[in-house]
Amino acid sequence: MSAPDPSGPATATAAPPDPTPADADALFASAFWFDTHATAELIEPYRGMHVAILGEQIIDADSDKESLFRRLDAQDALPPYRVLIRYVPTEEEAWSGLW
Repeated sequence: MSAPDPSGPATATAAPPDPTPADADALFASAFWFDTHATAELIEPYRGMHVAILGEQIIDADSDKESLFRRLDAQDALPPYRVLIRYVPTEEEAWSGLW
């Protein structure tokens, strides 16, 4: 019996399903929740960070967007296409209007 050929095709990971209208509705609902509930009290700990929002909850945050994406991608239980990413400007950015 011969050993498997290591030069053979690599096993491809399955692509996530295409986004659905329900996914779009969920993103819109998350955006609406954040935009209407983003009080100073809620966003203060996240100033200068990218926040991940799912439903009516901030589920993760990081000042480095790529690090945030890597952590979110590693969580298999998160529904694809339903996590909204928003940047929360620092006080200086918010006042300057440059964000």
